[in-house]
Amino acid sequence: MPRYRNRSTSYGSFHDHHPGATTAAAAAATTATMEDIQTAKGMMNAIISLPDASGRSFLHTRCNLTMAKAMLDRAKALDEMDGNNTNDVTKSWQRKCLLQADRESWYTPFHSAIMDRNLAAILLFLRHATDAHSTDRFTQSPMTVLHTLTSTAASTTATVTTTGNHLRNDLLIQEMVTAVDKEGFTPLELLGRIQQKELAQCRKRLMPKTNVLLSSSTRRLRPRQSSFDDGQHQAHEELDFLTDHMDLLDASEEDDETVNDECTYACEVVTFGRANHCALGVVSSSNNEGSSSVLRPQRVQEFAQDSIGRDGSAVAVAAATHHTLVATKNGHLYAFGLGKGGRLGLGDDQVQQCPLPRRVKGPLARHKVVGIAAAENHSLCVTSSGALFAWGSNRFGQLGSVETKASELSSSSSKGANKNNFRCLPRRVEDLRNIPCVAVAAGEKHSVALSRRGEIYVWGDNTAGQLGVPRRSGIQKVQRVEALWKADKCAIAISAAEQSTLVLTSPVPGLSQVNSVYSWGHGNYVPSRVYFGKDASARNGEDQKPLSSTAQRVVNPVGIACARYHNTAITSDGHVYTWGLHAESLGRSSKQQNPNSSSSGLPTSSPQLVNGMLPENGGGVAVAISASDQHTAVVTDCGALYTWGATYGNNALGHEGVRYQPSPKRVAGIHRAVNVAVAKEHTVLLLGSSFPRIPTEAGLESLEELASKKVAEHVDLFNVIPILIMAERTEVRIPGV
Repeated sequence: MPRYRNRSTSYGSFHDHHPGATTAAAAAATTATMEDIQTAKGMMNAIISLPDASGRSFLHTRCNLTMAKAMLDRAKALDEMDGNNTNDVTKSWQRKCLLQADRESWYTPFHSAIMDRNLAAILLFLRHATDAHSTDRFTQSPMTVLHTLTSTAASTTATVTTTGNHLRNDLLIQEMVTAVDKEGFTPLELLGRIQQKELAQCRKRLMPKTNVLLSSSTRRLRPRQSSFDDGQHQAHEELDFLTDHMDLLDASEEDDETVNDECTYACEVVTFGRANHCALGVVSSSNNEGSSSVLRPQRVQEFAQDSIGRDGSAVAVAAATHHTLVATKNGHLYAFGLGKGGRLGLGDDQVQQCPLPRRVKGPLARHKVVGIAAAENHSLCVTSSGALFAWGSNRFGQLGSVETKASELSSSSSKGANKNNFRCLPRRVEDLRNIPCVAVAAGEKHSVALSRRGEIYVWGDNTAGQLGVPRRSGIQKVQRVEALWKADKCAIAISAAEQSTLVLTSPVPGLSQVNSVYSWGHGNYVPSRVYFGKDASARNGEDQKPLSSTAQRVVNPVGIACARYHNTAITSDGHVYTWGLHAESLGRSSKQQNPNSSSSGLPTSSPQLVNGMLPENGGGVAVAISASDQHTAVVTDCGALYTWGATYGNNALGHEGVRYQPSPKRVAGIHRAVNVAVAKEHTVLLLGSSFPRIPTEAGLESLEELASKKVAEHVDLFNVIPILIMAERTEVRIPGV
C-alpha cells in the first residue's frame, strides 16, 4: 500500500512538471469531440434531408419511439453544444426536426402524430418542444395544453432579443402549435376536426339498431284500418315482412361497424346540478336536502370504462325531476335518485334514496333495453324486441293499465286507491304486446310510444289534449293517434312534456323533401303542423314582403325536444329553433322573441332561429338537444355543451352562480359530449371516447407488456396525462408513453 501511494504521487508530479502533456491531451480530446459533433450533425442532416417519396421524414411516420426519442435527444444536445447559434432559432436542430413539413400535405410531425392518433408521439413532441426544466404544462390534458399554447401564441408576438434555451423553447412550441398545413389548419384545429369525426362515429356506433324505421317500405304495405282495436288483429303480413328483413338491417349495421376498425368507441356518464334529489349518481356531502348545487361536472364511476368495460358503455340517458335512468350497450338499465312511488323500478318502495346507480331487473333481466324515458313520477323503456315496459305512478293511467289490481299495484293508503297506486317493478304494457315499438316519451301525466311502423300510441291523462285524441275526460287507455296515421304521416321521433306532445315525421314521397313537426296539447287535441322558415312566412301572409335570409332558408328538422312552456328543434344544418313562452327559455332577448309584436310577454307561435347558437356568434353545429321546464341544453358536433334559460337554484345550468341565462352560453369543462338529458334542476351527459386498437405482436409477451396493454386499453387523448402522473408516482413504467 505505501508503494502504491508513492506511485500515485509520482504520477501526479509528472503532470505537474510537464503541463504540455495535459494541454496536448485536452486538445486531442477537443478535436475528437468536434469531430464527433460534426459527424453527429452530418448524420442528423442526412436523416432530415432524406424523406420518402411523399416528402415525409422519419418523424412523420409511425416510427419506433425509442429511436425518435434518441433522435430528438441528439438534436437537443447539438443545440446545447452549438453556443454560436443560441440566438438564431432558425438554425436549431430541434426546430428542423419538429417543424419539417412534408411535400404532400404540409404536415409537420406533430400534425402527423395527431392524424395517426399516436398519443405517445404527441407527448414526445410536446416534451421536447417545451422547456425541459418545466413540467407545469403536463399536469393537464393535451387538449388543455394545446388550447393554452395556441391562445398564448396568438396573443404574443415574440422577438428574439435575449439569449438562452428557455427563449428558444418558448418560440419553438409557439411555432409548433401555430404551424398550418396545406388546408390552413393548425394542430389544434386538425385535432378538433378529428374529434368531430370520432364523436359522430361514436353517436352512430352506439345508436340502437332497432331505431331503424322502415318508413318508405312499410308505408306502401300497411293496410288502412278504421281503429286501433281492429288493427291489433291484423297486420300479420307486415310483421312477417319486418321479421324476414330484420337480418338485412342488422347486416347493414354490421357493415358500418367494419368501415373503420382502427378505433373502438364508448361513452361515460357525467352529471351536474342540484344534488338534493340524489339524481346525480355520485355520493357527496351535498346530497342532503337544502344543500348547494354541484357545479363541476362529475363522472358517475359506475359507468367508467375501467369499471364497466366496452360492452357496458352507456348508450342512452333520461332525466326527470327526482331520478335518472341510464341504458348500457349490453342492454342493462340502471336507475338512481328518489325511489318514492316506485319510479326507480327496483322492486322496493322502501328505498327512499338511491344515490348510486342500481340495475333495474325484474322482467327486464331477460330483455335488452334500447330506449328509455323518465317523467316526474313514472318511467318507461323499450327493448330490442319492441316490448314496452312501464313502472312508477299510475294515478292518471300513464302506465297503460286503466283497471288496477291489488296483486299488480301497491297502495300506500286504503283511501283513494286509484289516487296513490303505483308499480315498483317494470311491467309490460299489454295493449302493445303485438305492436313492436322503438322509442318512448314520458310526460308528467301521459305516455307516448313510437311503433316500428311509424305510428304514435298514447295513453294517460288528456285534460289538456296532450294525447292528440278527441276524448278529453277521464283516463285514456292505449290508443293510436289516428289524425297522423290517416294523413299518411310516418313518425320518426317523439317528445313529451307536462301538457303537450311533439312529433317529428319523415317526408311524404312525392310531396316534400324535408321532415315535418307536429304538436298538440295546451288545450288543443288536434295535431297541428309547425312551419319553419319560408313556410312559416307564407302561412303568416308575408308573401308580399321581402324575406330575410333566415326566412328564405329551407329548414329540415332532424331533432326535437318538448318542455313545459316551450319547444325546440335542431335542423340538418345544425341550427337551433325555438318557440313558445318566456324569452329566457327560447334563448333570445325580448326584442328577438317576436319581431311582429311590441310586447315581450306574447308567445312565439312559429319557430325562430337562435342566433346565439350560430358558429359565427360563438355557438356551433347542433347535433343533440334536450329541454325541461324553463331551460334548454344543446350538444354541438365538436362535443361542446351550451345551456340557457332559468332554474330555481344556482349552478344548475352549469355556469357558476347563475340561475338566469337568457342566451346560449358554453359550459366550461365539457369537450366531448355526444348526448344530453336535462331535468328541472340537473343535467346528465354522455361523453364519448375513442380508443385506438392496440397492435398485437407475435411471440410470448412479458408480464410488463401485458399489464401495459391492459392500461393502454383505457387511455385516450383526455386521460393520458393523469395516468402518466399516477405511473410516475408509483414508479411504474408504461412502455412507449
